[in-house]
Amino acid sequence: MRILLAFALLWPSHVEVSRSHPVNDDDRLIVVRGQRCFTGLRWADDKCIFIKGGKITAVVSRSEAKIPSDARVIDLGETWVLPGLVHANTATLAPMPADRESVRPQVRAADAYDPFIPRRSLEASGITSAYLTPGSNRLVPGAGSIVRVGADPLEAIVVEQASLHAVVTPEAYNPPDIYDPSVPPGPDAGTLIKRRQFPHSRAGAFAALRSLFDKAKAVKEGRAVPAINIPGDPDVRSFVKVLEGKLGLRVRAERASDIRAVCGIAKDYGVRLVIEGGTEAWRVVPALKDAKAGVVLRVGKPPSGQQAAPAPFANQRGKPHWNAAGILLNAGVQVALVPPVTGAPGDLLWWANHALTTGTQSDLCRETDVLRAVTSTAAELLGIGATAGSIAVGRQADLCIYDRSPMQPDARPVIVLSGGKVIHDLTKRKDRPIAIHAKTIHTATGDVIKNGVVVIRNGKITAVGADAFVPAGARRVEADTVAPGFIDVGGQLGLRTVRDLGVGGTAKGTPLPASGLDKSPASLFDPTFPDVRAAAESGVTTVALTRSGGRQVSGVLSVVKTSGRDVEESVVRDVGGVLFDYSRVANTKSEIDKFRRQLQAGKKYADSWKKYDKDLAKWKKENPDQAKALPKRRVGKVKVPAPFDPLTGVWEGSLFGPEITGDGAVEVSMTLVDDKVSGTIKTEALGDDARKFEGKYENDRLTFTLKIDGAENKFEGTPLRDQLTLTWKRDDAFRAFGQVQRTSTVATHPTGEKKKDGKADTKDGKPKDGKPKDAKSKDGESKDGKSKSSDKKKGPPKAPRKVAASEPYRALLQAKIPLFIGLGDEQQARQILGILRNEFEVTTVVISPNLVPRLLDRMADLDVGFSPTGNPVRTVKGKRIVATRVAIEKEIPVAIRSGFGGDSRTLYAAASHSVRHGVRRDDALKTITRWSAMILNLHDRVGAVKAGFDADLVLIDGSLFAPGSRVRRVMIDGRFLSEGGGETR
Repeated sequence: MRILLAFALLWPSHVEVSRSHPVNDDDRLIVVRGQRCFTGLRWADDKCIFIKGGKITAVVSRSEAKIPSDARVIDLGETWVLPGLVHANTATLAPMPADRESVRPQVRAADAYDPFIPRRSLEASGITSAYLTPGSNRLVPGAGSIVRVGADPLEAIVVEQASLHAVVTPEAYNPPDIYDPSVPPGPDAGTLIKRRQFPHSRAGAFAALRSLFDKAKAVKEGRAVPAINIPGDPDVRSFVKVLEGKLGLRVRAERASDIRAVCGIAKDYGVRLVIEGGTEAWRVVPALKDAKAGVVLRVGKPPSGQQAAPAPFANQRGKPHWNAAGILLNAGVQVALVPPVTGAPGDLLWWANHALTTGTQSDLCRETDVLRAVTSTAAELLGIGATAGSIAVGRQADLCIYDRSPMQPDARPVIVLSGGKVIHDLTKRKDRPIAIHAKTIHTATGDVIKNGVVVIRNGKITAVGADAFVPAGARRVEADTVAPGFIDVGGQLGLRTVRDLGVGGTAKGTPLPASGLDKSPASLFDPTFPDVRAAAESGVTTVALTRSGGRQVSGVLSVVKTSGRDVEESVVRDVGGVLFDYSRVANTKSEIDKFRRQLQAGKKYADSWKKYDKDLAKWKKENPDQAKALPKRRVGKVKVPAPFDPLTGVWEGSLFGPEITGDGAVEVSMTLVDDKVSGTIKTEALGDDARKFEGKYENDRLTFTLKIDGAENKFEGTPLRDQLTLTWKRDDAFRAFGQVQRTSTVATHPTGEKKKDGKADTKDGKPKDGKPKDAKSKDGESKDGKSKSSDKKKGPPKAPRKVAASEPYRALLQAKIPLFIGLGDEQQARQILGILRNEFEVTTVVISPNLVPRLLDRMADLDVGFSPTGNPVRTVKGKRIVATRVAIEKEIPVAIRSGFGGDSRTLYAAASHSVRHGVRRDDALKTITRWSAMILNLHDRVGAVKAGFDADLVLIDGSLFAPGSRVRRVMIDGRFLSEGGGETR
C-alpha cells in the first residue's frame, strides 16, 4: 500500500484519476428520512439525519426538521436506517498465503489489499468497514488492518496495524522447517543449516507465546534490544506495542481450554484481548470477563457442504451452543458476529441473524443485540468506535437504508452511504422494479387477492400475491384496487379521419368505412391523437381497431396498445381479426353457397402456403448447404409468443429396468389437445412396431395406458421444460423407468392408414411398402427417361403467389385470429355459424345482440363468442333481456366493445352497468379483460394480472364497480401514463 501511495504522490497533478464512483459534492446537504433508525444502541422512530462533508451534522425528529430546498432528500417511505455494517473478520478481501516463518509480526494484511479493485457486491451488502486478517496457519501470521469499503482508493485503509494476530488452533502446529545458510558465507561453508520452528503441540503454542511476550517485556523495560532481521530470532517490536496498549492482541481460539489459556496470558501481561472464532467461548465466560476480552463469534450453519460430525464424534472446533451469543452478551462480554468460514462476507447481516433467539429465557440474543454485533460493538472491538458503527453527530456518515425491516431474510440495502458518498443505489437502476401494494387485486383469472402486491419489472408482471417477493429497492405504489388493463375488442380511435374546423380546431370524422382485407387500420393509426390518451386514462390499454360494417367482407382488425408511443411500439398485431357483416344479406341458398365458396377459396390459398412451408422445410433438411446460401428473410419483432405446449412433439431417451435389455431406447411422439393426449410409443420392450395410445394431461402429469397381451401397461410422467421422467408399470407392478428429452416440437404419428382417395399414406416420398414413388427402371433410367447421372439437385420449392387480400385467411383458418360477424336472419345465422365452426373451425364471434337470446343455444353448442356494443338490455315479449348476462349463463365468452364510431372510454361504465343487471362482478370484469384477450388470442399476454403477462394495469380508487369508484392511474407495458401522487421512492 505504501508503494501505491508513493506512486500517487509522483503522479502529475493535472492528470485526472478515474474512479469507480462519481465524486459527490461534499458541500451539498443530504437528508435521510427514516421511519425507524438504529443508532447503534437502540431503535429511534421518525428521525432525519443531516449529512454534510461526509459527516453526520444533526439527528432530529422529522417533525422538527427544517430541510433546505436545495438539499438532497433520501426517503423510501417505509424506511429503516442502520449504521454502515462492520465486518469484524474477513480473509477474502486480502488473501494471504501462509508464510514460511512461524512468527512474522511485521506482516500487515493491508499490504495484500488492493483498494482499486471494485467491490460492488460488498458495497451492495451495506458493509462500510471491514477487518482484514493476515492469515490463520501460523502462530503469529502478522497484524490485521481495517479498511473502508467504497472510500476513495487513496483513503481506503483506515488502520494499517489494528491488532497483532496469534493462532492457537491446530492449523498453526508443525510449521515447516527452515534451512538457513551458514554465517558468514564462504567457500568453506558447509551445507544449509536446518532450523526447526515452533510450535508442534498445543502446549508448545502457549509456551511460545509467553516466550515472545517475555522478550518483548525485556525490550520494553530496556533489559534487551529487539532482534531485527536475525534468522530464528523474531522481531518483537509489535509485541512491545501490545504491552504498551498501542495494539490489541487478537487470538484465534475455538476450544474452551485454549480460550482459558489465552485469557490467562492476556491477564498476566495486561493486554487487550479479542478472541476470534470462540466456538466454546460460552463455556468460559468467567475467564473472558476476568481478562476483559471480547469475542468475534462465527454464527450460522452453511446451507450446503459438510458440517461438524454429531456427538459422540470429537470435533476439533469444540462444541457449539445454539445460544452462544446470548450467553456471552447477557454475561457482559462484548460480541461481534461474523459468518462461518464458508459464508459470503456480503451476507453478514443475514448470517448474524442466525444468532437471534426467541423464548422466555433471560439470556437470549435479541434483535438489538444482533444489530449491535455488526455495527457499534464490532466497531469498538476493532478500535474504530469513535468514527464508525453508530449514528451520532460527528460520526462518519456510513449508512444502510432499507425499504423493509433489515431483520427479514430477503432484506437488502436499497441505498448505502460511505463517508457521505452514495456507493450503492438501487433506485437509480434502469430496470428498477415497481411494487403495487393494493387492498384488493382482481386477477381476472378467478382469484381475488386481499392485501396483495403486484411486482413489475421490464414491462412484465413478475409476481402476484399476498406474499409475493418484492425485490429490494422496488418503487412502491399504493392502490385501493388493481385490475388488468381493459381491452376494447372493436373500437375506432387514433385513426386519421378528422375534420379541420379552422383556427387549429379539429373534430372526429366519419367512422372508418368498410374495406378489403388488404388494408389494415394500423396503417391509419396515430398514437398521439387525443382520443388515444383519453381512452388510456379511462383504463383501456388495448384496442382492436375495427372498420365499420356494411359489406359482407368489411375488412380486418388491428390490435394496438394505447400507450401513446410510436406506431411500431404500439401495434401488437397488424392483422388481429377479420370483420364480416351479414346482417343485411338475404337468407337464400345462393348467398350461403357464395359464403361457403369464399371460405373455400381462402382455405385453398392458406393450404397452398401450408404445403409450401412444409416442402421448404423438407428441402432445407435434405439440402442444408443450399439452404444456408438462401437470402435470409427480414423479419420484424414477434409481437405475440406462441403459447407454450408442454407435451406436443417427439421425445427420445432410454428406459431402465430388470427386464430391459440393450440400450432401452424409447421414442414417444405426442400431441396435446386441451387435456387429451394421443400419440405413439416405440421401444424394443413393447415390440418392433410403434404402439398407439391415448391418455390425459392433468395437474401437470401425463398418464396413458396400453393393452398388450391382456396386460395393462401404465405410463406416467411429469414434464419439466423439455425433459420428461417416465415410469412404466404392468398390472401395477414396476416394469421400468427412464428419462426422455424433447428433440422436436412437431409430433409424428406413423399410422400407415388409408386416405379418403384410397391411396396409402406416404412418408418422405415412400409408400407403406417402402418403395419410392418414382422408382427407377432396371436399366437405371427414371420414368422420364433421363439417366441417373443426368439428375441435378433441385432448387427450393416455388412459393405461391402472395395475394394481400387473401393473407388474413392463413391466420384465420389456423384459429390464430378471430372472425367478428354481424348476423341478421336467425335461420341464416344458424347455417353460417355451422359452416364457420363445423366445416372450417374458425374462431367466431357474433356482434349482433338482436339475436340474443334466440341464438344462444346454437352459439353455446358451437363454442361461439359474443361481443355486444356496451351492455344491451332489450325487452322481448314483455320480458327484460340482459344480453351479456344470459350469454354468460350459457358459458359463452362475452367481450364488450365500443363499436363503430363508439367511445372506448365507456367500457368500464358498460361493465359496471352489467353488474347492476345481475352479472357477477368478476364476470363483468372478464367482459373487458380476460374474455376479450381469449377472443383475440392474446390470452397468454394480456387480460389478466398474472406473472409473465404484460404489465397493463388499472389502479382504481374504491372497490371495483362500486359507486364513486374511478380509474386513478393506468400502467401500460410497465410504465405509468403520468407520474403523480400515491407512491414512495
